Amino acid sequence: MPAPVEIPAAVVADVDGTIAGADHQVSPRTLDTLAALERRGVPVILATGRSEANVLAIARRAGLTTPAIACNGALVVDPVSGDRLRVRTVAPADVSTMIELHRRTGAALTWWTPEQIFVTSERLKAELAQLGDGEIEVVAAPEPPPQDVLKIMLNGTAAQLDAIGDIVTEALPRVTRSLPTFWELSAQDGDKWGALEWLFRRLEIDPDGVLGIGDGGNDVRWLARVGRPVAMANAHPSVHEVAVAVAGHHADEGAAEFLMQEVNSWPEVAS
Repeated sequence: MPAPVEIPAAVVADVDGTIAGADHQVSPRTLDTLAALERRGVPVILATGRSEANVLAIARRAGLTTPAIACNGALVVDPVSGDRLRVRTVAPADVSTMIELHRRTGAALTWWTPEQIFVTSERLKAELAQLGDGEIEVVAAPEPPPQDVLKIMLNGTAAQLDAIGDIVTEALPRVTRSLPTFWELSAQDGDKWGALEWLFRRLEIDPDGVLGIGDGGNDVRWLARVGRPVAMANAHPSVHEVAVAVAGHHADEGAAEFLMQEVNSWPEVAS
């Protein structure tokens, strides 16, 4: 007799490299899949490095009602009301260190506030615009450091960032490689796990009952702390090391395929 299917207490999904395709868009099929999860009573928590406006747009297109995580954990926002439920900013001293690293290494710099994204080059503006984020302004590195930074990142080619890795991590051990082209810093408790831990308490969700799906090195910390971590086929090797299952490639709507198979395996709800 087959074991009973356990419906997860929640589903947590990264966006880029996970539910977003190679074109950085979340397809209608994937949006429908996320909606199907919530119709079955399973909260869907988007957890992404994208801006507040961007994650709200995705959540609202899918009709999600569960709070979403933006800026890699610095913001938790309610997609229904638009209220910011939790905000964590980077310490000014750490912002200053990132600015100094930008000047020392020549890597481009971007810093994000709740309302806007700032960059130091037109090339970086174009790269971020591909993700659908608006309100991007090209300016020089700020002095003195701003007080409302949600996250701050150094940008360059993967090879350029590899070359400066030792310098960056020695200056700021908490820095993470969120994508091949970014070294990223958030507040001490402003990462995805910090936001998820807070949100799980608020929603009375046991992390052991959560299904999480992601692809990046910055997803490892939180995936390792939920009951069923799932890696995308395109995920970083460190994600595969903590995963108990693997979904298809993000370019082939692998997350939608995996999650819809999950929904279809659940027992029918009695009418």
